Amino acid sequence: MPGEVRTLQLGFTPHTGSDGTLIVSIVDTQGIMKLIITLEIDVLPAATSKESPTLLMVVIAIVSWA
Repeated sequence: MPGEVRTLQLGFTPHTGSDGTLIVSIVDTQGIMKLIITLEIDVLPAATSKESPTLLMVVIAIVSWA
């Protein structure tokens, strides 16, 4: 329908610790108009992971400086 709006909410749970790419492809009912959106997903370490305090301080310093 013209002017119709739909909302889609996606959740992402990685099975590995590596980053990934999510590709969303939208096509109209006639298959004429197509929209492709590519999103890069950065996987962050789990909150319970053991990280080096020095590395954490360097990251905080870089973020604060930027």
